[in-house]
Amino acid sequence: MSELEIEISASPEVFFGVVGDSLLLFDPRDRRLHVLNNTAAMTWALTDAPITALAILENLAAHFDVPVSQIEDEVLSVLGQLIDARLCVVGESTAEVVPHQPAVSRNPDFEAKPTTLGPYIALGAMAVIDVSDKRLHDELGRILQPLLNLDVDPLASDRLLHYRVERAGDGFNLSLNGETLARGTTRATCKRSLLSNLNSGPLSFVAYSIVMHAAGVEIDGRIMVFPGKSNSGKSTLATRLLSRGAAYLSDEALPVAMSNLSVGVYPKSLCLDAGAQRIFPMLDPQTPDAVADSSWDVDPEQIGDGGVSHGGAIDALVFPTFKTSAVDASLERLDPVDVARQLLANTFDFVPLGQPAFAVLIRMANTIPGYALSHGGRGEVELIEELSASLGQVTDATESPATAPAEAATD
Repeated sequence: MSELEIEISASPEVFFGVVGDSLLLFDPRDRRLHVLNNTAAMTWALTDAPITALAILENLAAHFDVPVSQIEDEVLSVLGQLIDARLCVVGESTAEVVPHQPAVSRNPDFEAKPTTLGPYIALGAMAVIDVSDKRLHDELGRILQPLLNLDVDPLASDRLLHYRVERAGDGFNLSLNGETLARGTTRATCKRSLLSNLNSGPLSFVAYSIVMHAAGVEIDGRIMVFPGKSNSGKSTLATRLLSRGAAYLSDEALPVAMSNLSVGVYPKSLCLDAGAQRIFPMLDPQTPDAVADSSWDVDPEQIGDGGVSHGGAIDALVFPTFKTSAVDASLERLDPVDVARQLLANTFDFVPLGQPAFAVLIRMANTIPGYALSHGGRGEVELIEELSASLGQVTDATESPATAPAEAATD
């Protein structure tokens, strides 16, 4: 069999989407994003079903109206690169793609028992916490209190996160649904481990949303989301905006519905690290563990009077980067491909949800404006407020033609 007669097909494990004029392929096996040029994109698209290299050449030659010999070297080189990158496979793939099945419990032998704290609604799942230590009980109750007031998803009770905090000598053990998360930790470390797990634990249960590692606020009805890694300054930025009257969504994790891209809320207390504490000394919670714990957990109502947002459509994605030196903030519009890259880097593990979840990120990159924010303590709040106002002007301008005829008719 000659090289041209070998059958080639697209790898069934690769996610794909179109952003602007570019085809993006994401390989969950190594979490690499590939941006294909026009020739590579057309070549890969032809491998949707098993096809020979000769048939690919003939299709492309007909499309460009050129002889096969004129494009043969280039196309075969592209095919070689696609195969080397594992974006295509030689021969018909027999790999089985297993659909995501939300789990009911990590341990089928574990049975929930009456709890001390909760139930809380955490990113679409229900969380309850057994804890006998009074200081931890009071502190966790204070931090998670806003999650008691959220609308209850009727399916949330089928997605139970049952945490247990137990004394172990001078330390604490933490478990989730019967499986150990931490042993012999300090009180502060145990608390931080539990709160961190609440950002990712629901991912095993919820099959209808992705979760961004992001803070979010609502300014005059417009929702601004700040995806970013730890130490990017997203909590500091959210705190500054809350102090000026913005409504609160979250400082750490935000669910985005796969059906319509609407963002939900996760309004637990804001977590401020040592750097932010120097900016907001008045927010010191004055708890017994405030010194031992390197982070403060601050009730959003203590910061401003904007309340908690109800969520909705995202008006802008702003990706912050904190500069250690005090510099004037700058805001730069990103092209959709760069927005997609940033979303991939700042979304909790979506791979179990497969191609539909990747398609959600692609839709977000194509439809929601994205910006890179460089900030170091001067001017970032004003930039975000100006951006929000400008988005409102765009909305008003878009809506005005529809209202103009009605107004004219009444004169």
